[in-house]
Amino acid sequence: MAEMKPLLAVRAVTKHFTIRTSPVEWLMRVSPASLKAVAGVSFDVARGETLGLIGESGCGKSTLGRTVLNLHRADGGSVSFDGKEISAMPEAEFRPYRRRMQIIFQDPYASLNPRRSVAEIVGLPLRLHEGASARQAEEKAAEFLPRVGLSPEHLRRYPHQFSGGQRQRIGIARALILNPDFVVCDEPVSALDVSIQAQILELLMHFRQRYGLTFLFISHDLAVVGRIADRIAVMYLGEIVEIGPTAAILESPAHPYTRALLAVAPRLKRRAGTERVALKGDLPSPLDPPKGCRFHTRCPLAKPICATLAPTVTDLGTGHSVACHLHGGAS
Repeated sequence: MAEMKPLLAVRAVTKHFTIRTSPVEWLMRVSPASLKAVAGVSFDVARGETLGLIGESGCGKSTLGRTVLNLHRADGGSVSFDGKEISAMPEAEFRPYRRRMQIIFQDPYASLNPRRSVAEIVGLPLRLHEGASARQAEEKAAEFLPRVGLSPEHLRRYPHQFSGGQRQRIGIARALILNPDFVVCDEPVSALDVSIQAQILELLMHFRQRYGLTFLFISHDLAVVGRIADRIAVMYLGEIVEIGPTAAILESPAHPYTRALLAVAPRLKRRAGTERVALKGDLPSPLDPPKGCRFHTRCPLAKPICATLAPTVTDLGTGHSVACHLHGGAS
C-alpha cells in the first residue's frame, strides 16, 4: 500500500525580519539587523491530525504558523499543502488555497473589528471567497452560529457586547464557516479563564471529530496541548528541538528544554522519579542566537560540544526524534 502524503509538509523553512533599531541607523545607512524568527524548520501534519507546537513566548511559534499560511512569505525552504508547493505561489494562484487554510487568533479582543457586527464578521469570508451577497452571508452566518454555541440573535451585536469566551467563539465561526481543511490555532485559549479554556478546547475537538479538520495548535502551555494534540513539536529560538507522539513527549521527554517546560506545567503530573530541570536566564535574542546548540546557554546538562556544534536530529523510534547531543545528535 502506498504511503499517504501529509496534508501539510514543511521543509527547512526559514523566516527572517529586517530590523532597524533607530532612525539614526537609517540616516547613517547602517546595515539593518536580521531577526531570525524561524531557522530551518521541518515537519509534516497528516490529514485529520492535530500537531501541537509548544514553546516560550518569542521562540517563533506564531511566525511559523503565519508562514505556513503564506501570511508571511518564507525566506527559504518550502511549504506544501495537499501535494502542491505553495510558499512561492503568486497571490492570485494561491487565493483558492486561502479558503482551505484558516487561522484562529490568540486575542479575541484585538482580532475582531469593533466596527463590524457579528453578521459582518462571520459572513465576510463568504463574501470574499464565495461571492455571497450580504443577505446570503448573513443567512449562512445565522445557520452556523449555533454550532459554536452562539445564537442567531447575536448577529446584530458588536464585539464589545460579548465576553472573552464568546468573542473567541465568533473568531472560530469566522475561521470555520468556509469548511476549511487546515486551521492554525494560534494560542486560541491563552487569553481566557481556565474554565472557558476547557469549553473552547471541547468545541475545537468536536469540530475536528465531526468534520475531519487538521490543526496546527500553537501554545505555551503543555497541559493544554496535551489535551488536544496527537503529536507535539517543541520549538526553541526558531528551531524544532523535539517532536513525537503526545504520550512520548509527556511521559519520556528527551530534550532538557522539554523537561523544563514539563516541570513548570502545574496541571500536568510528573512521572515518579523524574527530576525538575530549571531554566537559567531568559530566552536569547533571535537577532544574535547562540552558536552551536541554541539552548546551551540555559541548559543545566550542557557539554563543551554544545557551545560549538549544532546537534543533528536523532531518531528515537516510533516517530519520536530529538536534536540534542545527549542523544548522540552530533555528526
